[in-house]
Amino acid sequence: MPPSPETTGAQGRQKGKATQNKPRDSVQADDRGPPPHMDPRLPSSPQIPNPRVTNNAPPPHHRQTRYDERDELLAKEIRDFEEAEFHLRQSKLVGHAIQTANSQFRSVNTLKADGSNFGDWYQNMAEVARLNLKDARFFFEVCTNSTYEKIGRAILIASIDQSLVAEMQALPTCFAMYSNLLAKFKTSLRAAQMNIYNKFRRFRIDPDGHNAGIASDLKDLRR
Repeated sequence: MPPSPETTGAQGRQKGKATQNKPRDSVQADDRGPPPHMDPRLPSSPQIPNPRVTNNAPPPHHRQTRYDERDELLAKEIRDFEEAEFHLRQSKLVGHAIQTANSQFRSVNTLKADGSNFGDWYQNMAEVARLNLKDARFFFEVCTNSTYEKIGRAILIASIDQSLVAEMQALPTCFAMYSNLLAKFKTSLRAAQMNIYNKFRRFRIDPDGHNAGIASDLKDLRR
C-alpha cells in the first residue's frame, strides 16, 4: 500500500530537521590562494612582536662605578678630617708651649742689635730650652723633630732685637739661626776682646808719668 501523504510529509519534515541540526565546522579552511599583488613568500598572517618589558636600571658595571666613586669620596673626607684634626691639635700644643717659654724668657736678656749681651742671651735660651724643649742645648744643635722645630723657631725669634728678625726668618732652622748669630756676634766679640787683650799686654807704664795721663792711655786702649 503506498504511504499516505501524512506519513510522507512527516518524514520530509524530520529529514529537514535532521539536515538543519547537522553541526557545521566552526572554522573552514580557506583554500583560496593569495591575491595576485601579494608575494607568496610572505606569511599569510601578520607577525605581532611580543611585547618586552623595558628595564631602565643601569648595567651592573655602572652601578659598581658609582659605588667606587662614593667610597673614594668618603675615604678622602676621612683623610682630610684626620689631617685637619692633627694640625689643629699640633697648633694648639705649639702655641701653648711658645706662650709658656716666652713668659720664662727675661726681656732684659733680649739679644741686642750689636750682640753685646750675647752671653746673657745664650744662658737664658739654654734655661728656656731645658724647661720646655728636649734639653738645654736644643737651640745649639741640629733638631730633627718638626714640632719642636716650630716651637724653637718662634721662641728664638721672640728673643732677639727687632732689627735682627728679618734676617733670621730667612733661615730654615733654629740651629741655622743660632749659627748665624754666633758667627755675627760671638766671633767678632772674641776677636775684639783678643785685640784689646794684646793692647794691654803691650802697654807699658811710665814710672815718671802722671796718673791722669796713664788713665787716659788705658782708656784709649778700648777703642
